[in-house]
Amino acid sequence: MIDKIIIRFSNFSGSLDNCRPQRELIKKESDWDKYRLPRSSRKGDHSLFVGVNKEDKKKVVVSGSLRNWLYGKSTFRDLTASDFEKVVLKLAEALYIPPSELGKTKFTQCEIGLNVKIKTSCKEIIPKIVDYHLYDRDNVLDETVYFNGSCKHLKIYDKTTEVAAKNKELREPIGVMQAKGNHILRIEFTLDNKKAFTQSHMGFIRTIGDLHINYSNLYEFWAKNVNDIVIMNALEENKSMTPKEYLFLTSLIGFDQIESFEDVDEFELFAEKYKRFLGSYLAYCKGGSDGALKTARSKAYREFIATFDKCPSSEEYNKKVLRGDIILALLRQSIKDDSAHFPTLVKSVCGITNSNNK
Repeated sequence: MIDKIIIRFSNFSGSLDNCRPQRELIKKESDWDKYRLPRSSRKGDHSLFVGVNKEDKKKVVVSGSLRNWLYGKSTFRDLTASDFEKVVLKLAEALYIPPSELGKTKFTQCEIGLNVKIKTSCKEIIPKIVDYHLYDRDNVLDETVYFNGSCKHLKIYDKTTEVAAKNKELREPIGVMQAKGNHILRIEFTLDNKKAFTQSHMGFIRTIGDLHINYSNLYEFWAKNVNDIVIMNALEENKSMTPKEYLFLTSLIGFDQIESFEDVDEFELFAEKYKRFLGSYLAYCKGGSDGALKTARSKAYREFIATFDKCPSSEEYNKKVLRGDIILALLRQSIKDDSAHFPTLVKSVCGITNSNNK
């Protein structure tokens, strides 16, 4: 679950004897002395970064991937609650502080993620991931897509390609794995600060100790939010379609015929088509006041994205198939981690829970 994080000590009592000065190619003036804390003495291991305020040595910041620091940088393992406790104890020992001090320390920019084994190439599905709460969308090549809000972010990327890039020795076995149809999609959310946790109905999580005690809430947050991801597929007529859903189907076919996408980058094609089609649909909303218009558009938006969820083409990897792969990933994780309550998580992924996590 937890990956990268920034831990902020305001009254650090430990020692940096296990840390090494951080080398910088270009020296810049800074208020902080920079160090790195290696996982071990072995070459190539992941390090955490440590910053010490020059004026107040008790102000210390530790940042990086706790998951990679514990397991190694070339890993597909996700951090369980018990292993989170283990890495906290290991970090406290490395910094020469009591575990209670680390447990009471606050944090920011916490990544909450999970690896999902999928039934298609990541390059096939990532371009079709077009929306998440109307956040700004961005991408890197055809391997990563980002959705950025004011204090919450979503990142979805090809985990197999990332691990292969980090470790040359794994490139061949990963290539074999992919050739056999085994692909791993990583879905991770970053909550920047206390405001982000509060907006996600997890305002009671403020310290490292709170994260451990409430680890099950992180799973529920992740499961609820992956259900809000929108994948754009061609729509397929079925007997359970409502008249409005059938209108979506015929409108999308007509939209493809009248709209030109010749100048749109191939990766952006689905996102641009979705954006234009959504815009044209919302333009028909009416309301006697600004509030009524906003309500009408909000309802129309929910109906719009629900149609892509309910009626995707069965010939494509779609949201329903992804949901099944996510459920399998959560099942595997629940076997390893008692804090992953599988029945509750399945309901969240399927959008049928009354959970307060948003």
